[in-house]
Amino acid sequence: MFSLFFSSLAALAFAQETDVQQQVDDAPVEQRRVQPVPPSQVIPAPVKRPSPAPRSRPTPAVPLSNPGQWVTSNDYPLISMLMMEEGSTGFLLVVGANGRVDSCVVVSSSGFPRLDRLACRQLERRARFRPATDGKGEATTGTYRSAVRWVQPGNNPIPAASLGWKRPKEAREQKARGVVRFSVTVDRDGKIADCRVLKSSQFPLLDRETCMNIRRLQSQSPGRDKEGAPAPRRFTNSVRW
Repeated sequence: MFSLFFSSLAALAFAQETDVQQQVDDAPVEQRRVQPVPPSQVIPAPVKRPSPAPRSRPTPAVPLSNPGQWVTSNDYPLISMLMMEEGSTGFLLVVGANGRVDSCVVVSSSGFPRLDRLACRQLERRARFRPATDGKGEATTGTYRSAVRWVQPGNNPIPAASLGWKRPKEAREQKARGVVRFSVTVDRDGKIADCRVLKSSQFPLLDRETCMNIRRLQSQSPGRDKEGAPAPRRFTNSVRW
């Protein structure tokens, strides 16, 4: 009897357990959406840039010697002295990074190309500079502007021998010496139009020889009018024989 009772209880308990398990299995399962995990982001460290080098103030080319010694009265061409050529040659020098003159440009003429050419030639030979510098303090190309003033060095007569003039044989035999004062006119084409003796050497042979030598000179520089056009030019000078 007891055996049957316990068997009934066991069967009932098993049936209840089976029913509960069935209810659990039949219950709807709640589905949860799983949020994707974002990939990790690596933020690079800021790059430390070097500080820019401090900028220097650009400096111009500076002469290393007295510019007044670059072209002197000793450079005055004798022919220019004879022809009373005077004036001011304005120039612009292009100075290289080595401090030497790369080029010379005449920006305002003296009126006499012979003097202008000589000025640039001597400046290119003699002028030396501390070169210009850029914003980094490094040597660079620069410029220098100034002028050469051509003024006759005194009023002394020009020695005829320094011009290559020789006394004629007759003058040497007579031991003729003296100073000839003369005037010359150069026409607008640069030719000698006139030569006159203003004060004699007291030796007519030397007077004539003076103007003969002057008339042989060709392609001289004429004067300039107010508009800058070629014009006749007249001057006076003296030669010592």
